[in-house]
Parts: sequence; C-alpha cells; structure tokens
Amino acid sequence: MAAPAKAGGRDIGLGVEGPQGACADRHCPFHGNLPVRGSVFDGEVVSSAMAKTVVVRRELEHADAKFERLRRVSRKYSVHSPPCLNVKMGDWVRIAECRPLSKTVSFVVIKVIEAATPEAALKLPTAKPEEIPVELSARPVKTKRERTRVEGEKAPATRD
Repeated sequence: MAAPAKAGGRDIGLGVEGPQGACADRHCPFHGNLPVRGSVFDGEVVSSAMAKTVVVRRELEHADAKFERLRRVSRKYSVHSPPCLNVKMGDWVRIAECRPLSKTVSFVVIKVIEAATPEAALKLPTAKPEEIPVELSARPVKTKRERTRVEGEKAPATRD
C-alpha cells in the first residue's frame, strides 16, 4: 500500500479543490486512484450508517404533461464517502459518477457544499429523537418511568 498523499491531493478535473486532510483510501478521487467521469450533481445526505458509504437524496421538479403541473421527484443514491471529507448526515454534497465500486455504489462524494447544522436534523425524515439536540427538541425526553409517574403520587410497585 502506498503512503498517504499530501493534503489537498491531486486535481480531479472538475474545478473542485482537494480536502485539507489526507487519507489512505484507495477509492478516494483525491488521494487514491479512482477516476471520476460522467454525471455531477448535488444532494442531501440522508443516512451515514454504513462504513465509508452514505445515502444521498437528489430532488428534482418534473413537468407532468397530463396535469400541467410540476411534480417533485426524488431519488436516492448510495455514494462512497472518502474519510478525508468528513461527511455527516444533513450535509449538502456534490457527487460525481465513477466506475462501479460495489453492487449499488457508482458515485463518490467530491465536495461538501454546506455542512449540517443541528437545526437540519429536525427537517430530516430519518432523524431519531436521540439525534435531536435537547435544546432544539419540542419537549424534553422522559423515560418510561417518568412518563407513568404523576406528581404527588409514589412510583408504581414492581414485581419481584
């Protein structure tokens, strides 16, 4: 395995500056040997649960001829996320097409356009209650015992 490349990496030819950090990922377009070609578009990261892979949602407006209206259409892409870019859920990213890396991954993140803020977690349909910061939650999260207990009454008896 080759030594990690310098910070910034190589020029990938899309007018995108390289990341500040370096990585040893062979599928990184900046520090590895992955060529990018074809489609380039922007989207929002809706899931980052996989290792080195994120799910990006791209929303478009499609003209519906029958009803003469614009319809919102969205598509989700499984995208390789190089560790040097530090992509998180809620980030707006620019992705580029590359060769197939796995059965579902044929795109790679090349730039983080806008980093996610804590308020962005509230807008995502996949935000779990524990991912929402306490200061932004509509009501404080209580445990099951606290929800069942009424003020002034003692705690319910438990079975032994």
